[in-house]
Amino acid sequence: MIKNTPFSLILLELTRIFSNKIMAVFCLSLFLFLSSCKTYETTPNKQFLTIQTGVGPEDLAVYNYNGESFIVASCAERRLTNPESAFYLIDPKSNSSQKMAISNLPDTIHLDLHGIDIETINGQTYLYAIDHNQTSKWQQIIRFICKEKALVFDKIFVSPEYLINPNDLDVDAKGNIYVSNSMGKGSVFWQYLLNQKKSSVVKYDVEEEKWKFLIRKMAYANGVAITDSSLFIATTRMKGLYSYSNELLKKDYIAKGKQGRRVSNIKGLDNLIVDNGLLYTTAHPDFIKFVGHAKHKEKISPSQVWEINPKSGESKLLYQSSGKEISGASTALPLDGKIYISQIFEPFIGVVKK
Repeated sequence: MIKNTPFSLILLELTRIFSNKIMAVFCLSLFLFLSSCKTYETTPNKQFLTIQTGVGPEDLAVYNYNGESFIVASCAERRLTNPESAFYLIDPKSNSSQKMAISNLPDTIHLDLHGIDIETINGQTYLYAIDHNQTSKWQQIIRFICKEKALVFDKIFVSPEYLINPNDLDVDAKGNIYVSNSMGKGSVFWQYLLNQKKSSVVKYDVEEEKWKFLIRKMAYANGVAITDSSLFIATTRMKGLYSYSNELLKKDYIAKGKQGRRVSNIKGLDNLIVDNGLLYTTAHPDFIKFVGHAKHKEKISPSQVWEINPKSGESKLLYQSSGKEISGASTALPLDGKIYISQIFEPFIGVVKK
């Protein structure tokens, strides 16, 4: 079973599953054929700063504490089978970071972090994190209490039926949890190769204390963002960003596979953040180069940062890197006139002016 399944690791699994050289060549040729030959030049006249963090700061969330805004990064070493994983607290004022202490974490949990969100509920600020727990066959969501600049273990949400291959999550003000499953049950290899629509989005209803499917039959659901009126899903393999009104989500036919309104057709999207009515996301425009970077850090892969108007669908490319500055960008977080850009493999985040 593949626990940590961003699409980079799924593609890497191709070479492990197929030892037959002919099939391996076929798979590689197919991906090369489907991949664009387009070059992606770095956006000119944009100063790119870096802030050191733990390895692989895949997702970011704003943490407001004592009248100041900090950023929490979920970090994990994704090129190893037994990754070290931790949260890092980033101070935008000093462009520095520190590892966050965690108290009361059970010894049975060996963190392997992925998507995160921070939400204040009834006056208490919580951090929610997807954990591909290396010591259990079940994947889970862990809730931590944010206490000053540290974390306190609080609660685990586990559901093998619904948390299949969790990737990203978002939490609303009531504590309801929305989670994307990048893949469904069964062969991850064939799902990715054939672009099978077995991905889904699920919700934990805090009042009913149970999980349910919201959306089925997607192709690699990735970023998740909930607003007062809509749920937005960024897809990696379904050519774009989709919107579902909250009223629409109450209808049974959504859970049976009917899709929402396509807001944008940008390919290779990753995590998703809402800020002042606009959506911010990253994209991996060249899959083959991305796979190369996933295996070898010296092989660069282009990254894009997008701002999307969910009403009009207008998309603005805020920043693009050839991969030299940053490869495998995964989250774009706007804060105080800057964009903080996380990525999947290396030990830093990038910063550019918006």
